This record gives sequence, structure tokens and C-alpha cells, in this order.
Amino acid sequence: MFLTYLRKEWHLSVRNFFIVMIALFPLLFSWATLALTTAYSPYPKIVVLAGQAPVVNFPEQVSVEVAATAESLRARVSDIDTAIGVLPNKQLVIDGREGKEAVEQAKALVQGKLHPATEEARQTRAVPFFAFALYSSFLAGGILLFKLVEEREYQTIDLLKTQPVPQIVPLAAKMAIVSLLAISGFLFSLLILGGPLRVGDAALLLLVGVPLCLLLGLCTAYYATNQAQAIALLKPVITVVIILLPLLGLLLGGIMHTIALFNPFYWLLQAIYGYYLNQPITAYLLAISGFVIISSILIVFTWHKSPYAIQQAE
Repeated sequence: MFLTYLRKEWHLSVRNFFIVMIALFPLLFSWATLALTTAYSPYPKIVVLAGQAPVVNFPEQVSVEVAATAESLRARVSDIDTAIGVLPNKQLVIDGREGKEAVEQAKALVQGKLHPATEEARQTRAVPFFAFALYSSFLAGGILLFKLVEEREYQTIDLLKTQPVPQIVPLAAKMAIVSLLAISGFLFSLLILGGPLRVGDAALLLLVGVPLCLLLGLCTAYYATNQAQAIALLKPVITVVIILLPLLGLLLGGIMHTIALFNPFYWLLQAIYGYYLNQPITAYLLAISGFVIISSILIVFTWHKSPYAIQQAE
């Protein structure tokens, strides 16, 4: 019987445009992240004159462009992105928009005093991008929201309540499909980004990350009666709670870190960040686990009041 519900939920999922887009989001985000981290360089671009380049062995990590004339060199330096010209006498050509750090790096490169970081160090700087790409795999809670709201919108909740199976079976089938999509997104993100797949760490993240997002879907489904309302609810929740606060807390630290600490999704992002740095943060994992357990107990004891439960006689 459970397999029958599972097949039903799968067919309903692949026919729903919003569910498909949410499921594809981790893959799209991972490809975008891969492009950003591949093109990313912490060093300024260098522009030299053709045939008159100074005697400098620029490391391969530094992008060096060649300008045909002095005028084209200055025009390139004045272009929209940051580039610093180097004349044959090793003098720098700047337009005043370059940051102080970029200018100092260019001087050190010309003088042979700066040795660019290794590929491992570059990957470490890109960890926030990688972590957020993996974090996006756990947003499958939105899928559960749409699957529950579908039942209310198409008025099939009463049918579910009268079927000769325990109420947990249809809900468990929905959760199984959502969990499968989350796990698939996680694995494909690792494949796209070339990240390490360590079974123990990945399983631990999935055991705390997927339930956390399932809770998100359950809680928001209490209030949405159709897919339009579900989208209206997801917009502020995803923008502020799931994306903005965790990302700002991770990248900016300080006061934003303190504010984000009240957000369980920030705990999840920090756990994934530590996972990618090979520095698992047990406190965040324990906090998520405790939050999931307590929230699940509250949902179990209040489920009879939800729109999806068989109402008890007075």
C-alpha cells in the first residue's frame, strides 16, 4: 500500500511546475557557484604593452592581458572591471577606482614579492559559495508545502481521511518523495562541485537537514489553502529566513552572526560550512537535532487540530 502512495506522489510531483523548479534549484545554484568559483581570482588583472612587457614572471594564477598601444592600455585600465596596467619600467597605471589592497598586490607581483596562494587555499576561500550550494539542496521543505496544499486546493483531504490506511501512510509517502529529492539534490551538488562525499558526514547532515526543512513545509502548510497562498508564504520565508539571514551571518559575521544565531537554518548552513572545511561544528548539529525533536513532538500533539487530520468529535 505504501508503494502505491509513493508512486502516486511521484507522478503528482513531476507534473507540478513549482515542485520541479524547487527540485532543480540546487542543481542550477551549483552550476552557477561552479562558474563563479572557477572564474574567481583574489588577484587583480594585469595589463602590459605588447613587446614591451617588463621582465616579470607573473604566476599562472594571475590574469595577464596584452595591450597593443599605451592608449589601449589606459583604456583597458579605465574599463568597468578592475585591471592595473604595468609599464616597461614597472610603473603602475591606475584610474583611482582600484582598492588599496589590489594596488599593493600589483606592486608586490611586479617586484616578485607576492607568491599566489595554492589551489587548496583558493578552494578554502570559495567554501562559502560551495556551502550555500549544498545548503540549497535542503530547501525541499517547500516541496512538502506544495504537496500538502495540493490536497486542500483540490479538495481531496476528506478522501485521504476515509481511505482504509493509517493517516501516516499518505503523509509518509509525501515525506519520502521530498526526502529523496533533497538527497538527490545534495548528491548532484557534490558531483557538480567536485566535493568530497564522506558517507558518515553526509548522512549526519541529511538526518538533521531534511527533517528541519520538512518541518518548514509542515508549519507553513497549516496556513496556506492554495498554491497562490503557498507561494506568497514562501517568498518572505525563503528570502529572509532561509537565504538572507544565514548568508549574511556566514559572510559578514559580527552582529549579523549574533542575529542569525536565532535562526535554525543558519545552524544548518554553519554545519555544512564546517563539513566542507573538515571542521564539523557539533554544537550546531546538536542544536538542530534538539530543535527538530521538540518541534516534531509539538506537531504530533497538535496534529489533530490541523486541516489534514480527522477531526475528533466533541
